[in-house]
Amino acid sequence: PDAEAVVSTLHGPLRGRRAEAVRSVFRDLDTDGAGVLAVASLRRRCNPLEHPAVKANSLSAEEALRGLMRAWRGREVASEAEFFAAHVPISALWPGDDAGFERLLRRLWR
Repeated sequence: PDAEAVVSTLHGPLRGRRAEAVRSVFRDLDTDGAGVLAVASLRRRCNPLEHPAVKANSLSAEEALRGLMRAWRGREVASEAEFFAAHVPISALWPGDDAGFERLLRRLWR
C-alpha cells in the first residue's frame, strides 16, 4: 500500500465536524444535486495554491493538484463517498484543529 493508504487506515474514517465539512463542500460543489461531481469540474474548482504543502514550499501547485486528483484518475465522475474517502489522508495529515481543517477545505475547493 502507498503512504496515503497507510495514513488513512491509521486515521480511520472522518467523523464529527471534519466529516460534516467534507459533506458540506461536496454539496456546495454538486450544484445540480446529482450526487456526483464531474472530475473535470473538480480539477477546475480546486485551488492547489491553498494546499499546506504548497504553502510550505514542499510541493509545487501542479504536484499538489495531481495528488488531490489521484483518487479520481481515469474516472469521469466522483461520488460523495469517493470525495469523502479522498479527504481522509488530508484530515490525517492536517496538524490543526477541526475549524482549521474546514477553512482549508473551503480554500481548496472554490
